[in-house]
Amino acid sequence: MVTFAYPWLLWGLLALAGPLLLHLLNRRRPQMLVFPSIRFLTRAQLPREGRRRLRDLLLLLLRMMTFAAAILVMARPSWTAKPAASTSESRPRAVLVLDGSASMHGHGAAEKARTLALAEVDALSGWDVGVIVTDSAVASSLAPGASSAAVRAAIADYAPSCLAGNPQEGLRQALAWLNASDSQGRLVVISDLQRGDWASPSAMATPGLEVAVRDAGQEGAANVGISSVRGMPLPNGGHRVLVVVRNYSAVSQERLLTVTAGNRQQRQTVTLAPLRQQRVVLLLAESGEPGGEASQGIASLERDGYPLDDDYHFWLGDLPAPRALLVMPGETDPASEEPAFFVRNALVAEDGGVPGFTVETITADLFQEVHLAATQAIFLLGATESLAPADIDELRQFVESGGVVFATPGAAPNQALRALRQAGLFEAQGQGLTGSSRDVSLGIGWVDPDCPLAGLYGNPQESDLFMFSIRRMLRLNVEPSVQTLIKTLDGLPFLAEKTVGTGRFYYFSLDFSLGWSDFPLTTSFLPTLRELCLIAVPPGYGVKRLVCGDAPSVAGEWFGQDLSAAPATGWPLPGLYRVGTWPVEVNVSNRESMTDRVNADDLRRSLSRVDAGRGEAASPAVAGGIGSGDRPWWKICAWCFALLLLSEATARLWIGNRG
Repeated sequence: MVTFAYPWLLWGLLALAGPLLLHLLNRRRPQMLVFPSIRFLTRAQLPREGRRRLRDLLLLLLRMMTFAAAILVMARPSWTAKPAASTSESRPRAVLVLDGSASMHGHGAAEKARTLALAEVDALSGWDVGVIVTDSAVASSLAPGASSAAVRAAIADYAPSCLAGNPQEGLRQALAWLNASDSQGRLVVISDLQRGDWASPSAMATPGLEVAVRDAGQEGAANVGISSVRGMPLPNGGHRVLVVVRNYSAVSQERLLTVTAGNRQQRQTVTLAPLRQQRVVLLLAESGEPGGEASQGIASLERDGYPLDDDYHFWLGDLPAPRALLVMPGETDPASEEPAFFVRNALVAEDGGVPGFTVETITADLFQEVHLAATQAIFLLGATESLAPADIDELRQFVESGGVVFATPGAAPNQALRALRQAGLFEAQGQGLTGSSRDVSLGIGWVDPDCPLAGLYGNPQESDLFMFSIRRMLRLNVEPSVQTLIKTLDGLPFLAEKTVGTGRFYYFSLDFSLGWSDFPLTTSFLPTLRELCLIAVPPGYGVKRLVCGDAPSVAGEWFGQDLSAAPATGWPLPGLYRVGTWPVEVNVSNRESMTDRVNADDLRRSLSRVDAGRGEAASPAVAGGIGSGDRPWWKICAWCFALLLLSEATARLWIGNRG
């Protein structure tokens, strides 16, 4: 039976009428000869001569055959023979692998896949047929040997999920079933052939096993989807919503975008260039609804052929604040609570629309009882020397994993610096305390222009960072591995930083109490601490953004939240969820929105071991698919096209010379 990879290209054979029309219109023109005189020429009757029928007809035939061969090469015909009788006593086996990934929701792919699967079952009469539906893993399976009614029921129940496709596990299970029998075997893959899912399949059929690929997709399908949504609070109580819309098509698209949160809604028409994305900003006014639905938003596009990426669920407000831990040396001296008071007030305040931190205060002897996975920043307010060696090791692990630690001098600063140096957290030596005198100018004189604080204090006239007085500070001699961010007027390090792993360790040369300086009373105190603390807050903090089927990762990445309430295999449907106090956004993977596809013949070859030698028996095929027992006639057509092209050029040259 003849099959075509691209049967719709056969309509191009209608263009064969073109060369025929050109030959009919191309009549021979009379040739004019100029003579000086014709009075000595006698009149004669010329014999009637028609057009050169045979030679022109041959040229016409060659041109039409060349054009037809080119059309057949592009349509890729193949010949699939009927299945030969198996020499084994057991019945031959076939396994249908149905693509159940999210992309199959689009452009009628699921309905076409059911039709192709039922056609395969009809053609495989007398075979033991199994069915595997695969998305990110094996969604469902029916082993070969079941009744025909059970196989048809499994195909009727087939429905794609919202998960990204990963067919490897399904292919391995199908091949295991087929390899378990010594009879004839056949693997049939039915999919929309989306490139993101089938770019590099690793499973390969064993020699003698036939592979067929059935295309349930649509070539040149158009799609527009929402890639991401972010909501940001405004000072007036409203929200700014940033929506990224992407056009996956090769033509321009226009869609109506709607953002809804509770009783608030905004709309805007978006025009997208081919294969481009666009950022759209919509403003939502302040809501009168308290929390609840007001914090749950959805961005929607007008429906197209693939509806799953036309909706995007997002949280808007009601988000947990980052956490900071203040560690005090002990409760022996009430004056030691003064630094904690200033730091707490600076961290909990809202700054420029950025919500404040949640602050917890403990003493150094309780450090082991704190779950640091729920913390982003730690302040050791003169408490470093009060920590045990095990506490210092835990502190180092916290910084290496991305946390931020701030330390200030305590009662024994040299002892604290020695412990930090041994742990690899900070390399510096203390050279004693100094205070204001005629010989020492204690005030801020320099900020590193390459550090995060440079944007805050680039203009000294606009900040009081350079104006407060320092009454007491620790002289630091830092090593090259440590970067000085702020210096005093006489060049002493005021704030030094060291990068440890993916985190930062900061050391201030003074304590945050009024006995040391007026720094806690300045307007620069809050932005300095907040700017450095925000380095530890990961992008998108406050919301966990997952795709359907993503399993919650290690508990440390969820900042101490209890993951027992979350499904171990992730959420299968898009929506808004919570894990403890942590909001979770679950949406369909953007990978499933791609319209790029692999070629059915190329996929079949990547799944087959074409060089391993196969039996001559072929299996039934459905028009439009390609099997491993197919004979690629399109290659013969390609050779014929080349020979006909050469013959046409030769015939045209020969006719021209004779004329």
